[in-house]
Parts: sequence; structure tokens; C-alpha cells
Amino acid sequence: MQQHVVLATAGYDRTIRLWEPNCSRCIRTLQHPESQVNRLVITSDQHYLAAAGNPRIAFYDIASTVLHAVSNYEGHTSNVTDVGLLKAFRWLYSSSEDGTVKVWDIRERGAKRSFSAPSVDPCLCVCQYPGTQGDLIAGYASGAIRIWDLSTSRCRWEDTPCPGHAIQSVCAPEGAPGLLAATSRGQCLRYALGAAPPSPEDPARTLADPVLESQFTAHDMYILRAIYSPTFRHIATASADHTAKIWNTEDNTLDRTLRSHTMWVWDCAFNPDGTLLATASADRKAILWDLTTGRALQTYQGHTKPIVSLALSDRSFPVPPTAPAQPAAQQPVQRRRGVGGGSAGQMMHGVHRPYPPPRTGKPR
Repeated sequence: MQQHVVLATAGYDRTIRLWEPNCSRCIRTLQHPESQVNRLVITSDQHYLAAAGNPRIAFYDIASTVLHAVSNYEGHTSNVTDVGLLKAFRWLYSSSEDGTVKVWDIRERGAKRSFSAPSVDPCLCVCQYPGTQGDLIAGYASGAIRIWDLSTSRCRWEDTPCPGHAIQSVCAPEGAPGLLAATSRGQCLRYALGAAPPSPEDPARTLADPVLESQFTAHDMYILRAIYSPTFRHIATASADHTAKIWNTEDNTLDRTLRSHTMWVWDCAFNPDGTLLATASADRKAILWDLTTGRALQTYQGHTKPIVSLALSDRSFPVPPTAPAQPAAQQPVQRRRGVGGGSAGQMMHGVHRPYPPPRTGKPR
């Protein structure tokens, strides 16, 4: 089956650009006039792209020629800092500086669940707990990490490993060796996740509390994004020190430093076999790197202000279709056969990103 690839970038110029990954050509520019775009995620069927703004989540039909959002999800009262899709592709989850984590039915507009910490604590990132139907792991500006249980609508676990240092990024994809978290202090934290032993006192408990296994200093400044490679052999970190770094998961040692950006590196994403990495920076550039040589293969330019979000998607097998809520007045949609392709493009894969401290000023 022919693979179709989408590379999307967005930031403070209030546009979302779709690129041909193997030739740096901008295919299309989508409009997001309301605010900057803090996070991007592409549905696995590549029909839709979700953009986290301030304070709404916008859905775009990227399989069509429509340049505006076809649906919006409202309920947050401040910057939406992260957004993701649950496995069933029917549910959307998000975090916000308003201190809440919300779960949405893609086919409707209102949030189905909302979780708030006891005190107002801006939530900067969120991801799904692997192996569950929708439990969520969230990182907060206070330095807390909380796990929200969808079955009880309660926080079932909380830890503050670095008090006063914001949790910038959380990552726990299916099959990963555990939870990866990153802080504004430049540290990476690795937690073991697993099943709980049988307990007569609490027979309903199936998941053990996370255990902090290791931590290491990856950068001397903010880490803005930290992710596992698809093979889980490496970790990529993006930082305010203008670099991205690749780390070995076996012993947390540095494998390679990627230097070319001249301002904060806000986001990054691997290709399927972990040999390529895309980065997005406040210098208004996105770069595709060859990790075997450390060489920049492609540079994507066209944004007029800092790029702070990046998403890659590689469709190589059939997936369930998604269907967002329909707007009140839907314009006719002209379908396209897809976007992306090419030798380098066929190696891409979708990943999305968490977020730095509250965006109260211009990114550097």
C-alpha cells in the first residue's frame, strides 16, 4: 500500500503549514486566526488535524481543500497546552493553563469529563496511560505529575519529584519501558509502569503506582519536549538551549547533539524506525535530521513567527475513520487523494508534542 505522509508545523503566526517532507515544499497553509497554535495532532486516518489554541481546540479537514476549521471544541478558559487522541479515535483529551484536563467526544462539542487539581495548578502536558482505556498522565507547573482515573473521575496517584520546577513534557506510548517526564530544570525522569500484584484488600486495583527508576540532567535550560523513539532505544529532548539531543535508553548516556537552530527548540518527532528526527524552533525553521550522521537533510521555512508545534503522520495501514462534530453550516468539501509521499516522506510517522511553562511572553 502506498504510504501517505503529512508533516505539519504551526506557531505564533496563526497559520498551520503542511509540507512535502522530502523536498521542503509547502503544500497548503491553513488559517488559525484566533490565536497562536500550541500543539498539533493528526488523526491516524489523516483526515483531520487538531490544533490547540487559546482557548479552543480547532479541527481541520486536511483530506479536503478547506482552509478553515470545520469544528471547534470549547470549554477551556485559557491556553490549551496539549492535545491527543485516545486509541479508539473517538475521544480527544487536552490540558490547559486553566488547570484542567478534559476528555471530549470527537462527534460532539462539549467536554465529557473534566479533572482539576485541588488548587489551581496550570496543566502543561498530558498523555494516555499505556494499556488502559483512557487513564491520563498530566504534568503541572508546580512540578506535580498526576494520574487521572477515568473510571472513578479521581486522581489515583501523584508525585512531585522536583518541587517548583514545572513538568514540561510527559510521554508514555504503548510498549514503552515506562513514563518519561521532563522538567524546566533540564532533567529527564523515568518511571516504571506495571500491573499491581493481587490484593485481597483492593481486588479492583490492576495498576501499580509508578516508581522513579532513574533521572539525568539532559540540558542546562528548559526541556520543552522529550519523547521516546519508536524502537524505544533512544530519547529525544528539545531545549531552550537551541539544541536537540539524542540519548540511549539503556544507560541514559548522550548519543548525539543536533546543532543548527539559533533559538529555542520547542518540538521534535521521530520517523518510524528512529533514524530521522524533525525539530521545530522559534527561529521560524523546522529541520529534518539524519540521526546516523547528525546532518540536516531538509529545512522547512515559510513561517513569519516562531514555530512551537510539530506533527508527523505516516499512514501505512488501514485505521478506523474519525468523525468530528459538524459545524452549523458546513461548506462543500472537495476531497483530495492525500498529501505527502516521496522516499524521505515515506519514512515519517505521526508524533505530537507537549509544552513549556505558561506562554505569557514571546518565545525565544
